[in-house]
Amino acid sequence: DRSPKTSYLNLQSLYSNLLSTPSVAITSPQNNSIFPAGSNIPITANATQSGGTISQVAFYQGGTLIGTANAPPFQVTWNNVPAGDYLLTAVASNYAGLYSTSTPVSISVVSMNPVPAITMINPNGLLSGASTFTLTVMGTNFVNTAAVRWNGSALATTYFNGSTLTATVPGSLVIAPGKASVTVFNPGPGGGT
Repeated sequence: DRSPKTSYLNLQSLYSNLLSTPSVAITSPQNNSIFPAGSNIPITANATQSGGTISQVAFYQGGTLIGTANAPPFQVTWNNVPAGDYLLTAVASNYAGLYSTSTPVSISVVSMNPVPAITMINPNGLLSGASTFTLTVMGTNFVNTAAVRWNGSALATTYFNGSTLTATVPGSLVIAPGKASVTVFNPGPGGGT
């Protein structure tokens, strides 16, 4: 039926859909996600418009535009992200120029600790029954929170620089003859033995 009343209702429905704001939410990454520094982070949003079409979704870090997507799936990739804490938002707009902003998503991008490598220990041998002594460990990629481990147990460790650590080895650990495994552990993120 093409009566004036039906046309008026259709126009009213179209007009009210154009005047409604879009709905938008970031679906990835999840709130409080953690990434290593230098990551390429995909950011995805779900955006809808009641009875209409989304014209664009813009993605922001704080007030800085990361990128835009003009069609579903609404996604951009933020490349080579430096270490820091960030708030991400998505802004969806429709063809009437109305927009809405998502709830912020917080992410952290952290510097990763390297894996340490030992090149030398001093002393490299002792007589059993020795008293407490200081072990010097040399190598690469030591961080200031590194721990020297003796047969897997952490020792009191002093950091000098990225290539030198010392640790106090209690005499109780060298009472009996045998071999000991000496390792250096860098804590996370990253790190390892």
